[in-house]
Formats: sequence, structure tokens, C-alpha cells
Amino acid sequence: MDDERFSFVWSELYELISKWIEDESSVTVIGHEIFLALEGSYLRIPHNQLIEIICNCIYNNKHRFYDEIFELIRKCVNLDQASPENTANLLEAIINIVRNPDERTHIYSLQGALFTLRKKHRELTEELDKIIADEMPDFYDNTYRLETTIEENTDMPVFLKSYIT
Repeated sequence: MDDERFSFVWSELYELISKWIEDESSVTVIGHEIFLALEGSYLRIPHNQLIEIICNCIYNNKHRFYDEIFELIRKCVNLDQASPENTANLLEAIINIVRNPDERTHIYSLQGALFTLRKKHRELTEELDKIIADEMPDFYDNTYRLETTIEENTDMPVFLKSYIT
């Protein structure tokens, strides 16, 4: 599809997706198709709109799709391409989930999204990093630090020793 045709189709899809998100009795099966479509076409979707969809899903409690949402965050979100406002909204939504143990324990793709965001956007994720350390100390001291360390010469021997032990 050429860019002009895609933009036309996307504007209609964006409106339908927004309505689906806001509908409290939205059809679950459609959600799976929405997230497949978003992942398949994220390079052509305006990044701010992708982040708005993610944030709206979180704020409208689409709990059923949190795994798909955090997979999108891990695979498709680039905070450098988003407005500062959308970046702040997304990070705030993620922080709220990290602070809620009842929600975060049921999101299997959360940890991968967290360390991927940290690796890609270290300067933007300082607050999130501190909250992960406080709220998820076991994850923070193990997989997260191993994935996100910038002091490999210092940290790797400690990690290796702990894994050998």
C-alpha cells in the first residue's frame, strides 16, 4: 500500500481503535486483531498515535491485553520519536503498573519491556529505574541489572559468581 492510501486507511482504523478502547463492553477477539495489526504496521503508524493507543488501553483498564501492550512497548516503541508529553504519559502509566503488585504479576511480558526501555532510553527512564529497584528488588538485582548494566567490568564478575553459586 502506498503512503497516501495507508494514511487514509490508518486514520479510519485509528478512530475505530479509539472507540474500541473506550467501549467498556468491547469485543475481546477484536482486541487480539488490533494488537497484531499494530505490531505488523508500527513502522508506518505515527509514533505518538501508537503511544496514545497504548496509554489509552492502560488507562481504560484493558487488562486482558496487557501482555500484548507490553510486547508492543518492547518491540515497537521508540521514545525518541514521541513527543515529550506522550513519553511522560507512557512512563507514568508504566510506573503505575510497576507500583501495583496485583497487576504486574499477571503481565508476563512486563520484565522484557522494562529492561528494553531502560537499554534504549537510559536518560528518560531514571525515575522508572528507581521505582523498579524499590518495587521489584529481586528482578532489579538479577535479570534487570544484568541486561541494563553499563559497568560490565564491575558487574559481570558478580553476576557470574552468583549464577555459579
